[in-house]
Amino acid sequence: YYSFVEESETGSKVNAGSYDVLIKLDDKANYMWADGTDDDIIVTYEIAKKEVNKPTVVGTYTYNTNEQTLVLDGYNEDIMDISGNKETNAGDYTAVVTLDDNHKWANGYDGKVLWSISKATIDLTNATWNYINPFTYDGSLKVVEIEDDFLPSDVEITYAGNEQTNAS
Repeated sequence: YYSFVEESETGSKVNAGSYDVLIKLDDKANYMWADGTDDDIIVTYEIAKKEVNKPTVVGTYTYNTNEQTLVLDGYNEDIMDISGNKETNAGDYTAVVTLDDNHKWANGYDGKVLWSISKATIDLTNATWNYINPFTYDGSLKVVEIEDDFLPSDVEITYAGNEQTNAS
């Protein structure tokens, strides 16, 4: 009696978007539509984008000299891409998650994820100095420094005022 003809690409539609279908009578000499016409009909239909909730940061990150990768709960690599999710140094960062063409963020979310790497803490409570007893003035330079046996290998100490020759 009648035929469906896809106006845009051939085949079934699965992606979000707007599509037209042409419906035409196969035998206009013997058939007509209920409204008395035999004109071809174009029907437009839409497949709406699926809403996706914003991903959330999993855990906390502390500086450790290595590159760290942000982990997100709700991240789906099949429909999402991410940038700005790998960092090494302590600081505040913004990762951006983008969606494929078939999805949209729920509640007006913009895809930006704020995350941070906190500064590492160095505990000096067990620090020992190369100074045990008071120095006696003898005209030579005296230097006081921390014994570095317990410090992490990537820690560098900068001294100020730790060298004296004169008695104070």
